[in-house]
Amino acid sequence: MLALIVGVRIVGLGHFGGRPIRIFVVEDNELFLQGLIFFLKRIEGVEVAGYSLDGKGLLDEIEHSRPDLVIMDLFLPKSSGIALTRMLRRRFKSLKVIVLSICDEEECRSNAEKAGASAYVTKGQPLERLKDSILRLAAAS
Repeated sequence: MLALIVGVRIVGLGHFGGRPIRIFVVEDNELFLQGLIFFLKRIEGVEVAGYSLDGKGLLDEIEHSRPDLVIMDLFLPKSSGIALTRMLRRRFKSLKVIVLSICDEEECRSNAEKAGASAYVTKGQPLERLKDSILRLAAAS
């Protein structure tokens, strides 16, 4: 699992057009979700736009919260992160999706890429990798 950093403010992240990067998180493990939100809130230039534990009603939530980026778990109890990524990318063309999963197999990465994911990070990697992916996507926008 990603090691969480407590009490640290991370600086140097860019903005989307002079405003904070709005991130929506889809993660079914509530403890991991809360730790991830805690981490994201400490990154300068990042705002957590919302979260979902199961992806249910996700399209409406994304429509309402208007994030720039979604962090998507691959395996959800009521849905597939791959299917949700595909739906999001079809409906919201400019929305970036980072798939964050425990799966470290090439098939998982490939399926996420085919669904339109902008990046793939495994939960076994340091949080620095997730932050770097967010930074790279922000710089490219």
